[in-house]
Amino acid sequence: MKSKKNQINATEKKINSFRTLPVGWHYGSGIAPLAKVLDLAIQLNQFAGLMGFEATDAFPGIDGEVMLTVYDGDIYLEFSIEVDGSINYVHEQGDEEVDSDDKISLYQAINHILKIGFSKWRSSVLSTRNNMIQRRKDSRDMRLSRAKPTKSQFSRRNAPFKPAGVNVRTYEVSTRQLREIRQCSGKSHQPFSVDKVAILSK
Repeated sequence: MKSKKNQINATEKKINSFRTLPVGWHYGSGIAPLAKVLDLAIQLNQFAGLMGFEATDAFPGIDGEVMLTVYDGDIYLEFSIEVDGSINYVHEQGDEEVDSDDKISLYQAINHILKIGFSKWRSSVLSTRNNMIQRRKDSRDMRLSRAKPTKSQFSRRNAPFKPAGVNVRTYEVSTRQLREIRQCSGKSHQPFSVDKVAILSK
């Protein structure tokens, strides 16, 4: 597949070849285009290439006119350059005619190419911008999903609370032993009866 530049150059070479067409080149009819007609076709072809259109082509007419076609995706532009130097313009989008202009000058024809080329460029820029925004959003969402905390099965928040056990030792002390303790201490206490004393040790 030819590159855009090679395609434009091939079309220019083809236009120049029309200079040598003999009289009657089309089944006994047809004349070679005039130099001014060929020069206009070459200028339009070069400008279409400058505006980044994908491909161009050219065809001679039997009355000395030249038709230049410009393609880009579903965009089709047609410039019919008449022997008097006027240009007929047609713009089709997806096989549907959306614009046309008859008997225009080279300057007006270039303006049509410029307008369509700018619209094509703007659409490309917006598409690229939207793709970049979407990629940034996807990248951000991915980073957020990776950074999102997950609940661990060992989390203190989720783990069931188990209070530490308390060791309890219970000592049985008889009433007699308690009296002996009071007598040894030499202190007087009101008598009371204790069957069991629970002592909690840490």
